[in-house]
Amino acid sequence: MPNTEPNSQCGKESERNWTEDFEHENGNYQCRCIECKNMFIGHKRRVVCKVCDGKESDFKKKYFTNNFYWVNETNYKKLQEIALEFGCLCHTKKKQIIEWHEGFKCLGFRTYETNDNVTVFQKEPFLMERETATNYNDMLKEYADIQLTAAKSEVERLTAKIEACKVGLENLADPESDVTYYKCKELLTTLNEK
Repeated sequence: MPNTEPNSQCGKESERNWTEDFEHENGNYQCRCIECKNMFIGHKRRVVCKVCDGKESDFKKKYFTNNFYWVNETNYKKLQEIALEFGCLCHTKKKQIIEWHEGFKCLGFRTYETNDNVTVFQKEPFLMERETATNYNDMLKEYADIQLTAAKSEVERLTAKIEACKVGLENLADPESDVTYYKCKELLTTLNEK
C-alpha cells in the first residue's frame, strides 16, 4: 500500500503534484514518491510524483520503446537489468534475463511495444532498413543521471530527518527520563549510519 495521508503540508503549486487528480474524491492525498522520496499531492494510490514519472517515462520512451542495441559479454546483462527496472519484460513476458551464450556473438537486442502496451526485449540478428543502433553508452549515462538525482533526493530527505531529530532531542525537558529521547537517539544513530 502506498505511503499516503490526507493532505496537510504539501503546497498545491508543487511541480511534483498530480493536479489532474485534485477534483477526484481520493485525489487530494499527500503521498511519498518511491523514487525521489519527496512528498506530492495526488490520488492516494499514486506511488511516483509527476517529476519522477516524467523522467522515467521519457527515459523509457527514448531508450526502450523501439530500439536496437548491439550486445557483447560486458553489456548484455546490464542492458537487460535496466530494461527490467523500467518495466520492460523479456519476450516471454516474464521478468527474466536471457543468459549469454555463443549464439549471442552476432546478435543484438530489440525493444518494442506489443499490442497490449507492454515493452519487451528479445534477441535479434539485424537492424531494420535505415535504422541505426541505439548508443548503449549514452543510455547508460542518462540512467546514471537518473540514479544520481534519486540518491541526492534521498540524502536530502535523510538530512532533514536527522536535523528534525536533533531539534527534538534539544527540546526535551529531561532527556534522561523521557522515552522519546531514547527512541530519537536510536533513530538518529540509524540515520547517520545510512
